[in-house]
Formats: sequence, structure tokens, C-alpha cells
Amino acid sequence: METREIIDRFTHAEALPIAALQAASARRDEVVPEFLREIEAYLALGLVERARPTPLFFVFHLLGQWRKEPHTDLWPDCCTVRRTKWT
Repeated sequence: METREIIDRFTHAEALPIAALQAASARRDEVVPEFLREIEAYLALGLVERARPTPLFFVFHLLGQWRKEPHTDLWPDCCTVRRTKWT
């Protein structure tokens, strides 16, 4: 599964996207840069635009699962989102 398809399945999931989660884990080095772009794109949105569907729920769950592994440089971006006003 390609990275854009993974992101799309995360964004429009009606149930747990098991295949997309597994594909993302298998392609971690490829998906992490796109995950960071998704976070940055979200941060650039206005409050009204943030109401649209995003893949961030699954992105952050995977980043949390991976946090003890080589991608520790992701946490400053994650902390920025955490401090962002959501409503």
C-alpha cells in the first residue's frame, strides 16, 4: 500500500484500518516524512478548516507506538500540535 493510500484510509476510516496500520508500520521510514507534513498542514489550518477529516488520530497513535524507536526527533512536532488550540 502506498503512503498516500495509507493517509487516505486513515483520514476516511469508518472502522479500524488494520491493513493501513500494518502497511504504515512496515513502511515506517517512508511514511514518517508524510506524517510530519500532515501535522504541519494541520497546524497551518484555521480553526474552521480543522473540522475536516484528518489522519492525525491514527498518525499520533502510530508515532506513540514508535516513540521508543529511532524517530525520537518527531516529538517536537507532536508537542506543537498538543499545544495547539483545538476549538
